[in-house]
Amino acid sequence: MIEVRTTRPAPARTPPLALIVGVVYGLLCVLVWVILPTNWAFYVCAAALVAAAVPIAVELTGSIDDLLAFLLVFSLQFSSSFNLIYETKSMPGGAQGINITLVLLIAVAWWVWIEIRRMSGAALPVHFDRGFLKALVWFVIISGLSIVNAPTKQYTAWGLFYNTSMAVIALTAAQLCSTRKGLRILWTAAMVVIVSQTVVLLAQRALDISFSMNGDLLPNRGEEGRFGGTVGMAPANAATLMMILLFFVEKRLFAAARHTAWVTSGVFAAGGLSLLLSLTRSCWIGFTAGSAFLTWRALREGKVRPLRVVQLAAAAFVCVVIAWGPVHDRLGSNHRAAWEERWKLNYIDLEMIKAHPIVGVGLNNAYDSLKRYVPSSFSDSDWVYLAHNQFLHITAETGIVGLLSFLWILCLVLRRLNASRGTRDPLLKDTVTVMFAVIGSLIWGMQLDFYSGMQMYVLLWFMLGAAVGVSGLCVREKAQRRAVESAVRAAA
Repeated sequence: MIEVRTTRPAPARTPPLALIVGVVYGLLCVLVWVILPTNWAFYVCAAALVAAAVPIAVELTGSIDDLLAFLLVFSLQFSSSFNLIYETKSMPGGAQGINITLVLLIAVAWWVWIEIRRMSGAALPVHFDRGFLKALVWFVIISGLSIVNAPTKQYTAWGLFYNTSMAVIALTAAQLCSTRKGLRILWTAAMVVIVSQTVVLLAQRALDISFSMNGDLLPNRGEEGRFGGTVGMAPANAATLMMILLFFVEKRLFAAARHTAWVTSGVFAAGGLSLLLSLTRSCWIGFTAGSAFLTWRALREGKVRPLRVVQLAAAAFVCVVIAWGPVHDRLGSNHRAAWEERWKLNYIDLEMIKAHPIVGVGLNNAYDSLKRYVPSSFSDSDWVYLAHNQFLHITAETGIVGLLSFLWILCLVLRRLNASRGTRDPLLKDTVTVMFAVIGSLIWGMQLDFYSGMQMYVLLWFMLGAAVGVSGLCVREKAQRRAVESAVRAAA
């Protein structure tokens, strides 16, 4: 039998599509950079790069759902936004216009994708905690009541949009953490954010530069040499982000096996060193207290041996030795003078509260109203600024009713977490424990600084929603186990 082989004609060579796309993209970036202002050019080029990377990212993550979930957490480290309406004046503690943050854009994309899936017949399960949703709605409505006293009504309108966006971010985080897959993505993304933020912070310190998210180089933080990473000039932003996400890495390290702990240990050590070099004292205290809580719970649950705790303490000591120069200078600064300077700022907010105790001076109007409420005891050399206390800031702007609505949300979240402590599942139990440390540290931080208008406020609302999401998951799984046990007993 003679075998006859047929040869197919070689296919015609097609132009290298990837090369063509790359050349066109490069030329487009150059053209955009020349024509548009620097900030818009940076945003357009970044958006084009993200669009080009989406197919690759979907291939790596497995689905658009997972990609959006990961990007939602990853975007917490970027203080990137644009204003549809913009006020060309400084507005600390609030919004300078109708502000659209990167986190909000991804959250909206999440819900749009859920709706697309629903319309196609493959809807993702959506879980809403009605009590949490009700508290968020009332927080937004009550904060809007302050418009009656607001000297600039449009500022209050911007503040309402800002508060609404925080509520949307909280609900999206609750949806993310209402599934086991979402929780795993949260834990993984926390490690990735720590690594990326550590690289940026150490590079800034080594090069002695800071930068904004529109590509501009910024002046240094004076003689202190404090850097803000990717979340702006204020080092407290980066330090708070590092502190919160380090809790996830620390708890993961407690539960890691010996042969898998080296990667987590490296991430934890690098993040801890960066936290020290942030030179933010309030975050040092918050992280120390949170770590003590996590260590106590891990020892109590038998998830960590005392030797591992000793190893962590030794690693922390090494980090302190490496960063001792800047840390020593920071510890040697005049803490009493700094404390007294910030303490006096509280009296300005108290004057606002005394003048308008019920609904405040107006949401997003505190900074614009400062000079009207300076106490007579102040001298010309005293610092006139917003009180470094988020609770006072909310009360000054939205009154006692505004403060009560905010405390309602915090108490609701803590109650949900407390009711979930009995879960036996390792993933859920660890997440609930970390959330206690996270929320506690954020409450501590809000007594020493204002969060509104900063990336820390986005982080706060994200974590509040995440805590509610995991608590709801605990409740649903507990109910499912009881239903299964009842069915088994009935069958027996």
